[in-house]
Amino acid sequence: TNRAFRGNVVFCVDEYQMVGSIEKLKSEGVEIVAFEFGSGIGNFRMGICLRQLIMNQRVRWYPGCGEIQNEQRKRADGTLERDDLSSELASLIIEPRSGGRWRFNHLQDGIHHDDRAYALASACVTLIDLSGGFDAWEISNGGWSDARSLLGSLGSKTID
Repeated sequence: TNRAFRGNVVFCVDEYQMVGSIEKLKSEGVEIVAFEFGSGIGNFRMGICLRQLIMNQRVRWYPGCGEIQNEQRKRADGTLERDDLSSELASLIIEPRSGGRWRFNHLQDGIHHDDRAYALASACVTLIDLSGGFDAWEISNGGWSDARSLLGSLGSKTID
């Protein structure tokens, strides 16, 4: 690990998915924050946070962010359906849970996924937790696209 490169980098990870990596990185002095999923509360927090950030236009990403070529998303005309962060967020579904909670997930069709949404949401929750709240930061860059195009689809799939 290159210590000069690290700077103020903090890694937010699912502690149950990366136990060995966490131990190794911590032993090398890397700051690791374990994201708490605890009984679905973590997913609910991520969903609420991400929805609020998108609705209030407080998070942005560049066009095509996270794009992958996915042959499973081929249309009848042979062109590929877009597979990037924006399209993934737009395709998320909400699953109701007890106590008025819900969790976001992906369609269980072997084509859709939610990895980029989880990465963005857990990073946002961690950033907010570590910085003292929404007003302490803003992710922006004048040339980046924002999430306005997703507002309708997220709104219709979440809370009316």
